Amino acid sequence: MQTKDIISILGVTNNLLRYYEDQGVIHPVRESNGYRSYQRNDIVALLEGLRYARFGFPVAQIPAFVNETKKEQKKQLSQHLDVRKKEMLLMQLENQILIEISDEDVMKKTVVQ
Repeated sequence: MQTKDIISILGVTNNLLRYYEDQGVIHPVRESNGYRSYQRNDIVALLEGLRYARFGFPVAQIPAFVNETKKEQKKQLSQHLDVRKKEMLLMQLENQILIEISDEDVMKKTVVQ
């Protein structure tokens, strides 16, 4: 597959493709016309990187993560999950506070009217 196909199908940018290539995540083959040709293993690596981006990993950390051993990946995933759990708890607390503030405002408006 050529760059335009990857961009169209996966919804990635040309900059991301070049970044992953520069970081050694993907290794497209140069065709005789100079175009990059992406093989199955490149697409698998791209999909893996996109998955980790959806999980909240910073793009700058993904190349190193993808190239880690499975054992190290599991360790980092566990750490990332712990951070996300804490963030989720904080968001739940903030949401509860927002609800309480909102309810107070509704009560004040009702009493004033």
